[in-house]
Amino acid sequence: MSYDKKVIQIGTIAMLVAIVGNFLPVAYLAIFKGLCPSGAQIMQIWGVAAATYGISWVIQPISYYPALGAGGSYIGWISGSVGDMKMPSITMAQKISGYEAGTAEGKCMSTIAVVGSIFTSFSIVTIFTIIGNVVLPLLPALVTFAFTFTLPALFAAIYVQMLPKSAKGSIATFIIALVIYHIVKTTGANTGFATLGAVIGGMISCYFVYNMDHKNDAKA
Repeated sequence: MSYDKKVIQIGTIAMLVAIVGNFLPVAYLAIFKGLCPSGAQIMQIWGVAAATYGISWVIQPISYYPALGAGGSYIGWISGSVGDMKMPSITMAQKISGYEAGTAEGKCMSTIAVVGSIFTSFSIVTIFTIIGNVVLPLLPALVTFAFTFTLPALFAAIYVQMLPKSAKGSIATFIIALVIYHIVKTTGANTGFATLGAVIGGMISCYFVYNMDHKNDAKA
């Protein structure tokens, strides 16, 4: 059995166990405490969640998979915080090791990076959750406001690291993202469409840039 098949087999079992585990507290409250929302309330809550995060359910697995690989995807989506914790860890691990995303070695490095980030983030989050309640109120408002830019800064760092690999594709993706964001902002559409459009537009632009570069190399 190949590596990917083993990963999919183990990952599927782990994912199903995680899904069942997530419902155990709810089942306990419903069976032993008699606390259970009605079907209409459940659909209402699901509708709010789908309207808020529904687009990310599609675009994030597609956009993150080339870096995560099969193993990293299963572990990452079970543990969460893929964009802000797992992706920076994967990028740095592959950069230091010298293995490219999409290769067999790169997939192994991404899985190791995801597992490492889980242990690190669990330890750090636990420590700062305990300390943060005491420290955060003492910080100036300017510092606490700066925390809101943490996620954009992380994605900007990843973008800068990926830029040298395909400068044309990266710049084209950036321009497409700006145009789509302007259109979404002007029309008042759901901001999730900006992310979806940027991902799809980036994939298409990089595809054309890749083909153009290879045609030029063939002519030369």
